Amino acid sequence: MGNVGPGRPTLSAAVNVYNISIAINVWASFMTLLLIWFMRRNGTLKLNLYLKCVLLMTIHQMVFDASLALGIPCSPSTTFQTCTSIYSSTLVFGGVGASIWALMILVATAFVIEFGRQPAQRQLYIACAMVYLILIGSTIPCAIYGYKAHFDKILWGNILLFYNDARFAVIGLTVAALLWLQFRMRQVTHGQDRSRNPLYHLTRRLIFYPIIQVVCRLGASPYNLIYKSSLDAYPEGAGGMQTFLLFVFVIFTPLAGMGAFLLFLYMQNGAKKELCRLLWCDCQVHLVEASKDSRITSRNIRDDIPQLHANALNNANDFDDCESADQFGADPSKDRRLHSKSGQSHSALEYAYDGSRTSTVQEDWSRLSEMDEGELMRQYIKDSDAQKAQNASGEVAMKDIESVSQSNHNPIHPP
Repeated sequence: MGNVGPGRPTLSAAVNVYNISIAINVWASFMTLLLIWFMRRNGTLKLNLYLKCVLLMTIHQMVFDASLALGIPCSPSTTFQTCTSIYSSTLVFGGVGASIWALMILVATAFVIEFGRQPAQRQLYIACAMVYLILIGSTIPCAIYGYKAHFDKILWGNILLFYNDARFAVIGLTVAALLWLQFRMRQVTHGQDRSRNPLYHLTRRLIFYPIIQVVCRLGASPYNLIYKSSLDAYPEGAGGMQTFLLFVFVIFTPLAGMGAFLLFLYMQNGAKKELCRLLWCDCQVHLVEASKDSRITSRNIRDDIPQLHANALNNANDFDDCESADQFGADPSKDRRLHSKSGQSHSALEYAYDGSRTSTVQEDWSRLSEMDEGELMRQYIKDSDAQKAQNASGEVAMKDIESVSQSNHNPIHPP
């Protein structure tokens, strides 16, 4: 970096790095969308709430990448005013939109933690409408002023400043949400092995999407904040600091798409295998094998129906025997209560929550790692409800004990 002299050769090198980085980033975002479609087509991926946010974030990232590709031919130093208007509007719509949808991943997780349930469809539609009202309300003025600012460098600098301020505001909210989410996750998992909690696996899988947006934006913003200019406005006599910030800008700006693609491959269960099938054009073979497996499974189920019917009859007879034993004075807790290793009795609902603790850490890690985001969210809600029911039953039992204790200390004497 230090051997690169100031002037047009430096700008030419920066532009080459910039174009290569944009091309790689566009390819990565496109591969993320293609892989999601391919996994959905093969039935190996469920499009849950979180993946919808990732999908929208990737689409906005591609819009942002397209605006970067238009940056130099549409810059104010050229004669294309309409192109500059498109560039400024897509810059805001794509960049701010990608940041907001990364933030919405954290908002959805926070909603589940605080309310113990999934957001309703109506709430999702309202949130989506609010996001796009904000984006469209910011994009239209930028398109209008981008046309006027084509030959006005001060107005163009103000547009870049607005874009940076908007993304910095979203980044501030994202950092606050990340810190709060980690704090709440530690509160929820206090006193237990976090690796055995579905919330830990859910946050571990999702928080890196917002972090990638934050890192890329923080690396690219200083150049625009200090010099308030686009890439082509790099002066011939620029100093070393501007050259350094210029290369930081061209390296960090387009990296969010590649980071999201690599994270999706690493975190999403089965993504690497499906990518290999996609690249090697093995999709047709996979679909044929899946159809054969489904036919074999259905045939096995039909063959096992008589045996399943016999097992059901035996279970019904066993249940009748238990009922008759209860009627003749047998201990109902022996058959209707489940006991933990410590000897304490649990109801069926309490046992459903504590059942995961009977397995090893490796088994829990493997089981939770194979779940998708929607399954992890539902498992956390189920465990949370069971824990609340267990706490409520414990409080009722304590109140009963206290009432019995008070009645023993204060006997009622007849007059």
